[in-house]
Amino acid sequence: MRQVNTVHKQALVRAAEIAGGIDALAEKLAISRLLVRAWVTGTQAVPASIFLRIVDLLIDKQLAAPPSAVSD
Repeated sequence: MRQVNTVHKQALVRAAEIAGGIDALAEKLAISRLLVRAWVTGTQAVPASIFLRIVDLLIDKQLAAPPSAVSD
């Protein structure tokens, strides 16, 4: 049985949350919704090129967020 890369899966799930769902993420990445669903369920591995695009989305979101308050 194939082992699911949990980092890839967590990043994918978070990117889907940011995008507004799996369908919205698939549209943003210009790939099949069925393929994204297969990655989320772990039936297929996330290709490295897609994982890097997902990381880019996560970083862009983080950079766009207002800085958190820093306590003294």
